[in-house]
Amino acid sequence: MRLILEKGADKRRENLPTADEVAVIIPDESRDAGPRDVVLSMRTTSLGLQPKFTRIPPTHASYMPLAYPLLFPQGDYGFHYGLGLRYNRNFGRKRSNLSIREYYRYFFFGRSRNDLIPFAFGRLFQQFLVDAWATCDQVKLSWLRNHQANLRADLYDGVTDALSRNDVEASEIGRRTILPASYVGGPRFTARCYQDSIAIVHHFGHPSLFITFTANLN
Repeated sequence: MRLILEKGADKRRENLPTADEVAVIIPDESRDAGPRDVVLSMRTTSLGLQPKFTRIPPTHASYMPLAYPLLFPQGDYGFHYGLGLRYNRNFGRKRSNLSIREYYRYFFFGRSRNDLIPFAFGRLFQQFLVDAWATCDQVKLSWLRNHQANLRADLYDGVTDALSRNDVEASEIGRRTILPASYVGGPRFTARCYQDSIAIVHHFGHPSLFITFTANLN
């Protein structure tokens, strides 16, 4: 496997890794056959039988408990689309099912009487956290790809966007998947953050202090 930085990519966001840290490699669904290839080997009770391999999506209810059994000591199911929301009328929600992002927010929330403390598992918890983020990100990207009409993507697939990107291949215009500004890490999100920062400087003047905060005690 080789990590190749494509020509013209933004090196500030799509650079190669420089440190030994927990990371995830997400395949490009537009080029490959589908999302991550999660394969289960089914147990066989009879001798001489070949193991059966079954592909499941990362959103399968048994994926996280099988991959991280220490985090699910009771053998509970992970996220699945059958989880419902309570007290919808009090909060004015229009949907009744729990989203995958809401599920992991609830799972990672600290509680005083929680028997399972996910933060105590060190790098295993970091790997689980990255895996959960990758699953949520793939679900969101899949929704954006299948709901381009809801996002009014035809407003962006015009000549204005083609000229701003300096496109030279006319056959590619109108075939891209548009990422809205609400998608964190996308080009429109980055442009919106830049425009907001310029507006703040224009209103309050140039900053005199640049302060950073960290939660690392070391």
